Amino acid sequence: MKSQASGQSASNRKEVEFITGKIRDEYVNAAGLLSGHFPPDGTHLLNDLNDYLPFLSWYGHDDFVRQQLSVATEYAIDGLMPVGNRILSWRQDEWLGALWGQFEADPTSELASLIELGLKTLDAKLNDRGIIKAFHNLETNASPAVFDPRTGALLETLLDISNNFPQAQEIALDCLDKLVEWSQTYQQWLIPNFVFYTSSAKTKISKFNPFKMPQKVLYPYIDGVRSSLGDMLVGLPFGRQIKLAKQNSNLVHSFIRAYERTGRVEYWDFVSRWFGDFTKFMYRDGQCFSGLNNRFKGQVVKLSHNHPVVEICLEIVRITGNTSYLAMGERIVEYWLSKRMTNGLFPAFGDVTYAFLDDQTDLVVLFVKLYRVLASQKYLDYANTLYKAIIVNFMCADGLARYSYLNGKKFQKRIVTPKYNALFLKASIALDHADQILEDHIWAILRDR
Repeated sequence: MKSQASGQSASNRKEVEFITGKIRDEYVNAAGLLSGHFPPDGTHLLNDLNDYLPFLSWYGHDDFVRQQLSVATEYAIDGLMPVGNRILSWRQDEWLGALWGQFEADPTSELASLIELGLKTLDAKLNDRGIIKAFHNLETNASPAVFDPRTGALLETLLDISNNFPQAQEIALDCLDKLVEWSQTYQQWLIPNFVFYTSSAKTKISKFNPFKMPQKVLYPYIDGVRSSLGDMLVGLPFGRQIKLAKQNSNLVHSFIRAYERTGRVEYWDFVSRWFGDFTKFMYRDGQCFSGLNNRFKGQVVKLSHNHPVVEICLEIVRITGNTSYLAMGERIVEYWLSKRMTNGLFPAFGDVTYAFLDDQTDLVVLFVKLYRVLASQKYLDYANTLYKAIIVNFMCADGLARYSYLNGKKFQKRIVTPKYNALFLKASIALDHADQILEDHIWAILRDR
């Protein structure tokens, strides 16, 4: 990952200077870390480290990046970053990805040792017969025998860093091979929230169980006494639920990356079969369902679960030259263009009148990618128009607000989230380097995982 100091041109956009100034001067908490909230509090963004360090590095704020990393290492446990009392496998992509990005820019022995320690811990505490388990409980020193498809982002990151750390590729490919085996056994390529890889009985029960897993278990951030209860519930065969992003979308990206690196046909076969099931169950007339219930019935249509599918279609073209899925990607974009609001923003859901900042950022990047892949100027025009609409509708004295409402309706107090301000820097990078966006290092820094 190359920074501006490594040869990239600085942006002349005043918004970049404004946002990076806020990040450095106003969003940092008492511990010296970028806060999860504004005004700053005791929360931090170390589990989202790759959502802000690369962009600050790109714009030359290397002193701030080094300071953040220095403090971050004090929070790491055995080379990995915990959430509460757990090491979540599906959050380590942000941690290891950020470390590796900085290692590429400045390959110090300290960073190499930290990455190697993290890989060793990952292999020892989370690798179970090739499958990377969802999480490891640091208090009980145990974890359920389940795979969470959000771990797909970690598998992709492991493949990314394997040029420098070869053991990472072995861990990733072993896990993908086990998932191929599971999918072939059950003839299922849309992956449920949890894969019971050691129990066919649990897999069969979850197929018919009408009871859903509680959301606080699906996203296990619970500490204390309830944490142990959550560990137990994760291992029970609740009704099968399938989510598109970031569960399935991240996992498909890891298979595409594995195919790029190895050329092994079974990885491409998984992607192809996944699209077959996706088209049958989760796609209709340019709309992607965010999830399926245990009867494979579609649920809501949410923008944040639609643009990742277009991203997959474009990634396939860039890596393989295969254009089979481009028409689907264009149709999804056309659907959302038909929903664009009069203020130039795109609604969070098909028929609401508010927009979410992160969605708009990802759409700017997506439009620029479409401009280059399809050689169509209209998409670059869409990107520039949307960028301007974001500034007009989201910008306030404290930074970019998290939400914007049509017709001027706002929250009583505008919510400013440091993470989404940092992520917005992707939009300026994409527009400033639109003609170079297909280059590996630019494409990589702009991907949404």
